Amino acid sequence: MRILRHHGPALMLAVLSFHAQAFDVPERIVAPAPEVGTVAPNAFGAAIAASGPWLAIGAPQEDLPGVVDAGVVYLYQWVDGTYLERVRLGAADAASGDGFGSAVAISGDTVVIGAPTDNLNAGSGAGSVYVFERNDANWDQRIKLTQPGAATADLFGSAVAISGDAIVVGSPGDDITGLGADVGSAHLFQRVGGVWTHTARLLASDAGSLVRFGQATAISGNLVVVGSRQADASAGAVYAYSFNSSSAQFEQRLVADDRQPGDEFGSALAMDGNQLLIGARSRDTAQAQDSGAAYVFAWSGTQWLQQARLESPAPQAGERFGYAVALLDGFALVGAPYAQVGGTCCEQGRARLFLGSTSAWRHLRLLSIGDAAPFDTTAFSVALAQTGVFAGAPGSNDPVSGTDATGSAVRFERSLSLFKDGFEPNP
Repeated sequence: MRILRHHGPALMLAVLSFHAQAFDVPERIVAPAPEVGTVAPNAFGAAIAASGPWLAIGAPQEDLPGVVDAGVVYLYQWVDGTYLERVRLGAADAASGDGFGSAVAISGDTVVIGAPTDNLNAGSGAGSVYVFERNDANWDQRIKLTQPGAATADLFGSAVAISGDAIVVGSPGDDITGLGADVGSAHLFQRVGGVWTHTARLLASDAGSLVRFGQATAISGNLVVVGSRQADASAGAVYAYSFNSSSAQFEQRLVADDRQPGDEFGSALAMDGNQLLIGARSRDTAQAQDSGAAYVFAWSGTQWLQQARLESPAPQAGERFGYAVALLDGFALVGAPYAQVGGTCCEQGRARLFLGSTSAWRHLRLLSIGDAAPFDTTAFSVALAQTGVFAGAPGSNDPVSGTDATGSAVRFERSLSLFKDGFEPNP
């Protein structure tokens, strides 16, 4: 495995022995050495997103000088066959415990970053979202988004998604008058003339207390989906909406056709065009409890239709397959961060790559790291790009210093397009 760490103007690469049932040479990306006066854990890799040549990796527990657990996001750019670190993003008003980088999304030259435990003036854990936009070589903070009527423990920013000029933000701790505590909400913002404004508050069609609607979000074009994994005795549900420039409209409530209490359907979401991938991280299989699954839905033009259920070919109890999902050009990536790898205990984590369309999906690859350590939680977050397959491992230790839980991300190298040219699946 290659280790990539940025130390200023140059990159240091260390070559280590590896074994992986994956692409040829996995590359582990680790955060730069911490600043003087800061300490681990950083949870680098807790969130990850990719768009075009850009890769964004969240480190929500990273300290800034004098500011504990403020959080940061690192941006990398694909240049001449490698990812180069370009900038570290932090909130202009960073405060201890903000959790900046707990969620991240990127589209073109815009990065959206959740800070769900930002206290604001509204109370502890009200939450916020920061929008950065690229200006030539610089990434500038454009606006800090907050929830209208923000209150204690809303956790606004727990989930973020962006498509073009629209952002959707989850607020799973939102208390709704008349409905109860932790009902949850999601919020749509749109950019018009370079200005971001709040367009709509989204609620579940059957909103109720303690369902925490807004724990996952996804957006594509004018379609939005919001997850509520604790709905219906934690069987879970996903709510679909369409929107225009001034409002949003509820379209459909999605559930799995084989749903059971405790499945947590809607725990993770990804959209690409008219396809939707939904994680159900606690679904039981005949072989293993809480092994998990993921479901593929397609938009017909009038409704979302379930097309396939994806499962691990070798499920493990408690691996939580479906904890994180990504979708791009017919490829589906599903993370199982609590899987055991290599026959030793535990939670090294792994992911699986699938390829398909409509109801015909096939398993392509098991993605794991042969030298993974216990509690690395590889694939806690996942992302897809034409330049590779990415998995965050926020529990991993620094491979050079050994410092606990600094976190890392893994890039499984090779172009996605190669998998359309006859690669055979592995276990």
